[in-house]
Amino acid sequence: MLRLPLWVVIFITYFPAVFAMSRGDHAPLKEFT
Repeated sequence: MLRLPLWVVIFITYFPAVFAMSRGDHAPLKEFT
């Protein structure tokens, strides 16, 4: 496991979902719940 800062992990985890929502393509949050 790489020792990544917490903000990096959060960024990698949530950025794709936020980016998709900003484009209005679909509801990406449903894929993570």
